[in-house]
Amino acid sequence: MKKGFLCAPKETPKQSGELNKGRDAESFITDTEKENHMMEKEKAFESNDGKIKSRANGSTAEVVKQEKVAPALAPALAQAPVAPPPPPSSPEMVSSSAERLVFQWKVQAETVKAVQEAEQKQAEDCHTLDTYLALTECSAKNSETIVCQGACCEKTADGHLMFQTEVTNFRFAVNYKAVACIKTNKWKVVEGQGIEIESPGTTPSRPEAPSVSGKGKNHLKLKWTPPEARGSPVNLYEVELRALEGDGADDDDTFVPWGSAMLVHKSPDCKCEVKSLKPGTAYQTRVRAFNRYGASQPSPWVCVVTSATVPMQPPPPYVSQVGLEWMLIAWQPPEDDGGTTINRYSLEVDETLEETPQFTVQYNGPEKQFLMKPVVCGRKYRFRVRAFNAVGCSQFSNVMEASGVCGAPSPPGPVQLAGNLTAHGMTLTWTPPMKDNGSAVQLYQVAMRRILDGMPMGYFEIVYNGPELVCEVGRLFPACVYEFCVVAISALGTSAPSPSTCISTAGAPPGPPPPPFVLQNEVGKLTVGWTLPDICNGAPVTSFRVERIVSDDGGRSCTRELVHEGSSICFSFQGLAPGSAITLSVSAINMYGIGPSSLPATFVTPCTPPGRPAISQASACGAGRATIHWNAPEEDGGSPITLYKVYVHLKGSSQEPIQVLTESSPLTVDSLSPGSIYVVKVLAMNSFGNGDWSEPLKFSSDPGAPAAPESPEITRVTSQSVMLSWQPPVRTNGADVEEFSLQMLEVVSSLQASAGFQTMYTGSLRCFEVMGLRPGTSYKFRVCAKNAAGQGPYSIPAIGTTDAVPPGPPLAVTLTGVTTSSLKVKWSPPAFEGGSPVTSYSVLVAELADDRADDRAGKGKKQSPGGAKEAWRGSAMSCKVKAAPDTQYEIFLVAHNVIGPGVPAPSVFAKTPQQQAAPVKLKPPPRLAAPTVSVKGSQVRVSWLPCKDANPPVRCFKLVAEELGSANRDSQSLEEEEAAKELYVGSGTSTDVTSLVPGCSYNLFVMAENDVGRGAWSLPTLVQLKSIQEKKKSRELPPPVPADLKLEKATRTSLKLSWTPGGGEGRERETFQLEIAEGSGSFECVYTGTDTSFTVMKLKNNCRYRARVKAMTKSGSASRYTEEQSFKTLAPVESKWRTHALSILAVLVLVVLVYGLLRSNE
Repeated sequence: MKKGFLCAPKETPKQSGELNKGRDAESFITDTEKENHMMEKEKAFESNDGKIKSRANGSTAEVVKQEKVAPALAPALAQAPVAPPPPPSSPEMVSSSAERLVFQWKVQAETVKAVQEAEQKQAEDCHTLDTYLALTECSAKNSETIVCQGACCEKTADGHLMFQTEVTNFRFAVNYKAVACIKTNKWKVVEGQGIEIESPGTTPSRPEAPSVSGKGKNHLKLKWTPPEARGSPVNLYEVELRALEGDGADDDDTFVPWGSAMLVHKSPDCKCEVKSLKPGTAYQTRVRAFNRYGASQPSPWVCVVTSATVPMQPPPPYVSQVGLEWMLIAWQPPEDDGGTTINRYSLEVDETLEETPQFTVQYNGPEKQFLMKPVVCGRKYRFRVRAFNAVGCSQFSNVMEASGVCGAPSPPGPVQLAGNLTAHGMTLTWTPPMKDNGSAVQLYQVAMRRILDGMPMGYFEIVYNGPELVCEVGRLFPACVYEFCVVAISALGTSAPSPSTCISTAGAPPGPPPPPFVLQNEVGKLTVGWTLPDICNGAPVTSFRVERIVSDDGGRSCTRELVHEGSSICFSFQGLAPGSAITLSVSAINMYGIGPSSLPATFVTPCTPPGRPAISQASACGAGRATIHWNAPEEDGGSPITLYKVYVHLKGSSQEPIQVLTESSPLTVDSLSPGSIYVVKVLAMNSFGNGDWSEPLKFSSDPGAPAAPESPEITRVTSQSVMLSWQPPVRTNGADVEEFSLQMLEVVSSLQASAGFQTMYTGSLRCFEVMGLRPGTSYKFRVCAKNAAGQGPYSIPAIGTTDAVPPGPPLAVTLTGVTTSSLKVKWSPPAFEGGSPVTSYSVLVAELADDRADDRAGKGKKQSPGGAKEAWRGSAMSCKVKAAPDTQYEIFLVAHNVIGPGVPAPSVFAKTPQQQAAPVKLKPPPRLAAPTVSVKGSQVRVSWLPCKDANPPVRCFKLVAEELGSANRDSQSLEEEEAAKELYVGSGTSTDVTSLVPGCSYNLFVMAENDVGRGAWSLPTLVQLKSIQEKKKSRELPPPVPADLKLEKATRTSLKLSWTPGGGEGRERETFQLEIAEGSGSFECVYTGTDTSFTVMKLKNNCRYRARVKAMTKSGSASRYTEEQSFKTLAPVESKWRTHALSILAVLVLVVLVYGLLRSNE
């Protein structure tokens, strides 16, 4: 059978995964056929020229009618009449868009059976049945009916066939009536029940490009044809305009988003006028239309051009550069060229300076500057310019006036010698310039520089500046050549310099030589030398004069003595004293006379160390002190004595001697040992060294106080006494020890103030016991000795600590709280810690009978804690101990240190109150939390939390459902009006619900109930159940693409990959398919399953692989593959043992080769 006719397909779409779609067809039926649709359908198919017009894909096609029944089978069919088949079901529009409408309808199994029976009675090539969809407008009277051929797309489990067709040439936003029909040779047309649908509307079609209806140099008038409305009238147009750039290669509007150009029109009119444009400028414009569905695609760009005009008036010309007898005139182009290129400029000049200007054309061309020459200095000129383009010329610019400039004068005549020539000066003169160039010369400047060996030295220096033609130049060097030039200066500038002239000065005596210098300087002999002067002034030096400068009258005056004259350049002085100074100067002589003297130079003969001083007296002047007197040496060696060094040494001892530096005599020496013999000597020092030591002298020191003894020794220690002994000092300093003094100091913390050392004993004994000390306390002990010279220093202190004892009782023991089950006690530290810090406290509690407690409390006696038990121990200053209700207690508190427990504090008594039973309050259960819902397919599972805090316990739970759409009710009206549907009543905390209707939404409430009453309803939980169509549509959609394909772990032979399922709810459980490819090879499937990670094994090491994954459902639909990801396995790593083995093998091979080489040489 042909495609599109009713048949039993061999393979269902679920097996093949494709839809067997037929072609769409439409036909137009006349008005008379609408009156009786059934009869007219039969006539339309029986007529010979019945044709079906089809507008699918914009073309017209003819569908051939079915052939009539074979004549041989007609009698058989007439004898066996068959009842008409059941009509098809009402069509359902499964999808709609602006491009197409998709319909489906069902043909029942009885129709299939009737067709199969009819096929057995007719020829094999005869088509017996056809099904199609008829679409007719509801509102139009003479509307055309669209006929679309159906194609079988699915076969249901009960034998029904599902047909589908697509409509693409419908009108937008129109109400249609859709009817599914079956047409056979026997029963003609069988129509099903129709439905009314509304076709979707969309944005207007793309407008055509605007056209120009009028234009000027500054405006454009545009118009355009309205596009197809497509379901909604066009209510607005927008027009964009932009200047054309380049060659207009981007005219395609797909590359230019709307809004990138200037919006020039926005109204419902199909025309507009754009103003304020540039003349002769090309623009691009486009339009788009709006209806209630949105904006259409923009029309193609179209190029429009405004009319051109003459250029704008250019700005006035200006003087770009100027010089003597020439002027460079320039100008700028006008701001607007009139829409076309400027091709030339015309410059006119007026030289008459009359009231009526007489301009003449000086330049006509495309350049924007003109060099005018010659120009008369000081004359005024007028200039104007205009521009030309293809349309015409602009107005003349404003007139610009400029004058020819005057120049500097011409160079003066060369400089000449005008008077007497001396060694240090000369008189010069010159002639004025030939032309002053419009301005009189105001002054002249003469410049000079020195010439040495034909080369100029430095730059010219101005030596004269004035109006005269003659000048005098002084301060010149004798016998030197100088170069001179002169310039003239007027109000308009400076002339070029005159030709240079060289003139030489006269000769003179030589200049001063450099200062003399030392050639040899010894004790008693001085040799000095000198050199020629730098300037000989035109004649060689013949001899020298050496003079000695002697100061008289305290340096206020000086005289010069000639000591040498001759041609030599050195001279020696004999018999000079050490350290004596001599000042000399030297002068040179040539043929012109004696030159000036050089700068004086002072020379000093070498100095020596001073002589030996003489000690006059050395005597003691107190304990450990002595005074030494000496006389200065007779000779100081030519340099003043700066210091004396005194050397004092204890005779017969290896002690370090005392060395003291002083400036003068006498000297008092300290720190001498009392009663000792010392040797002293002195030497003098100056800047050149130390002199010889003087003759030594002996003296004795006075006796002194004894030295400090050694630290006392602690021989016995108790908790309240320390026994000490000591030895006399080693040095008594010349007198016997008469008595000892022992002092003591208590060692306290940094926070306590010290009372200082106290004297505990004074006498001749060398032992003493200090009594009355505090237990566990540290003390410092020191001792000193005393003789006839006085008391000596104290020894280094010795530290002793008395023995510690247990602490005293804690203070301020107070009860801070008494309850039926506990006692709270606090206290303060003991006043006496026993010499060791308190480490802990013990709380002892004894339970007493009432009569015993009253007796003890009445007597007020201090009791022993012998029968008490330790209830608490710690370092805190308060505690809480357990107690029984209505009981009398006696509490003791004891402090502990490292020695042991101390004396207990006075006991305190406490009685706990009686315990009262608390009343039990019964109330209904509290409000439960919102129930939890789990939906799997058609099964709904509801659970809630149990109520553990109810008193009395919960008896049962109640679960109800309220369908959405009814008025909101509180928890009380939820049962009174019976608006909710009861789902469960019982003691469980979960249930399966099967009585909810698919496609509806419900709010679920739960409530607990006990013997007191009912609790409040919980907050609602929303449940939305999908209909069968929604579930079916959800299964048909492909699953989402998996995401985040990444590498979890890589080894040398494996890759562990993971991914994340795509988004979406209410879908079937997905199965994932993982594929990998080595390098650029083809992909192979390595895993299929529901897990989201997989380890690929048996891979090559150090190799790169590509991977991708996709999701699949049980219905056969699959998602797209993820983007390919590239991963690499790890490279192999050689073990250290293999590396060591290879190294050893290489060494062995090398040894064998060397051994073989040595054997071959033998």
